[in-house]
Amino acid sequence: MGPLEFIGAIKASHLLVTDSFHAAVFATVFRVPYLLKGRGAMNSRFDTLLSKSGLSAPKWGTLRELEASLDIDWDAVHQNIARERADSLNYLRTALSLPTGA
Repeated sequence: MGPLEFIGAIKASHLLVTDSFHAAVFATVFRVPYLLKGRGAMNSRFDTLLSKSGLSAPKWGTLRELEASLDIDWDAVHQNIARERADSLNYLRTALSLPTGA
C-alpha cells in the first residue's frame, strides 16, 4: 500500500485500530475514531497527541473502551489542535524575529 492508499484507507474508515502514530494523526485530522494498540517507546508520542488534542486515551481493550472511542467531540478536538497550531506559530514568529547573535 502506497502513501495515498494508506491515507485514503484511514479517511474511509469508520473505526481504526492501529499501533501507528501517523495513522492516529491522520485519523484525528479526518475525524475517524480509533483505538490504539501500544508500541512500547512509541506510547509517549501517543500520549502527546492525545493530551494536545484533548482526546481521551482510546486504548485497545474492552467493549466499553470501544464504545467510548466512538463518542468524540471532534469540534473540541479540532479547536484544541488549532490552539496548539497558533501557539507554535507564535513561538516561531517570536524566535525568528530575534536579532542575529541574540
